[in-house]
Amino acid sequence: MWTFLKRLLLIGSASTLAAPAVAQAAKVEHALSVTTVGVHVTIDEVFAIQDGLTQAFDQLSVGEVDGHEIEVSGREALFYMYGPDAEAMFAAALPVLKAHLATTNSRAMLRFGDVSDKSARVEVRMVNDPRWSQ
Repeated sequence: MWTFLKRLLLIGSASTLAAPAVAQAAKVEHALSVTTVGVHVTIDEVFAIQDGLTQAFDQLSVGEVDGHEIEVSGREALFYMYGPDAEAMFAAALPVLKAHLATTNSRAMLRFGDVSDKSARVEVRMVNDPRWSQ
């Protein structure tokens, strides 16, 4: 049923959907991904960082932490987050990232727009850059 409703919205057909369903379908989702740089990271650290990010995001209601990937040797880890405002997500994540040795020097990629929007602005920031202090 949801797939059918999404198709109606995508092709611009007239619809009698309730406002919440329309708003949900039209919501733009920004993204924040964080990649560790130059450190060995353990699976325990990855879960601690993800738990901290999840708590911060839940407390501030800025989006959701979608998960992580870790390279087999532990040389790199990647965290995925989504929500309506990339700047708000980055601000919420920053204290958590600075609190963990594995992510102190990490690289954050902020995407200001939906993944399907090829013209969405993308910024790459280093977490330890003094411009992003709090």
